[in-house]
Amino acid sequence: MVSRQEPRPVRAKLAHADGVLKTKRGRNPYQRGRHYIVEYAPGDRAVVNRDVFERSYDRIGGDQYKKRAGLLYRYFTLSHAAMIATLEGPERADAGDWIMEGLSGDIYPMSPARGLEIYDPVI
Repeated sequence: MVSRQEPRPVRAKLAHADGVLKTKRGRNPYQRGRHYIVEYAPGDRAVVNRDVFERSYDRIGGDQYKKRAGLLYRYFTLSHAAMIATLEGPERADAGDWIMEGLSGDIYPMSPARGLEIYDPVI
């Protein structure tokens, strides 16, 4: 998969304190200065490791960022539900979810609908 040429902007802030972000996929701890809290859409937030975020996104102003175009990602589809060990902690993945491999070899779950919004297949 390749990120779309015109990805939608996201809001992101570097964590200023340690904490835990509760999402539909689980509880993701974050550390001050080590993680970004990224909001893809209202109610759709995630914890992203700082080095991964800074290699993947460009600031477009204020707390707005845009994913860099042309980044290549690999994924596979789960046949059953599972807990996935991400850089930010365990996340629940449902049957049919994609398990994406990030820029550092990190893995994370993503719904196919979300994946098709932000990635294009590469043949």
